Amino acid sequence: MHRVVFLALFASSAAFAQEEQKVVYKHVTEIDMPGLEVDATVQGPGGTLVAERPPARFSPTLPIRHDFNEEMAESGDQIR
Repeated sequence: MHRVVFLALFASSAAFAQEEQKVVYKHVTEIDMPGLEVDATVQGPGGTLVAERPPARFSPTLPIRHDFNEEMAESGDQIR
């Protein structure tokens, strides 16, 4: 009886111990269908056109100064 159980366990473990075969697929698969006829019409994209929005413009809350001549003259006096 022990031999039968041992033989059954050994046979089942040998079945699980088989090496996995690595499957390698082709990079490109071509299918040739000579008897196939397709009736279709070519349709372009719809009439929807998305335009780019102009950038948002914000008015500054502080006045923009283009020169700092007075501050530059005063800072020269502070140099020792």
